[in-house]
Amino acid sequence: MLMLTLAAVLSTAAAPAAEAPPMLKVGDPLAPARAGKVLCQTPKKEGRSCTAVMRFAFDADGKIANTSVMRVSNKPWVTVRYTNPVVVRDGSVCEPMPDAATLEVLQDDRPADAALVDRVRKGVGDMLETVKGMEGCTAYSVKDDGFMTLLTVDGKPRVAQYAIWVDPAEGWAVKP
Repeated sequence: MLMLTLAAVLSTAAAPAAEAPPMLKVGDPLAPARAGKVLCQTPKKEGRSCTAVMRFAFDADGKIANTSVMRVSNKPWVTVRYTNPVVVRDGSVCEPMPDAATLEVLQDDRPADAALVDRVRKGVGDMLETVKGMEGCTAYSVKDDGFMTLLTVDGKPRVAQYAIWVDPAEGWAVKP
């Protein structure tokens, strides 16, 4: 059975973040992304690995899209990928909560077989059921050489994680 480590990133069934840290209200929280960096959640500097990577794309008409790749399982090596539209509101990055039915499921960086896709989509879908159709917003507070991200859904703090902006050309990626 797959151990869904994605739960730490997406699950709202877990207890909400105990105490929300004070969040930054910055003019453009995506300024590093505009300069070509990607957001690395829970980084491990040795090995340059992340549990999730968010890559933001900016259209000429002002639209923003976030393509997220998140680790689901180490053995077997499974990730999910999805793309959502993003808006910046009050210094937070907001987007619809992922729809499990649209997740691209990869095993060993290749499309997974139908049985694995169904299992992962069901597991993630079960975790996200309580936030289906809602918007999640991520705010930032400075911590060490990076920052804490705080995901709120429907105005309630859900998940706080350490993150850094990284240059993908330097080998940073979601890795086992």
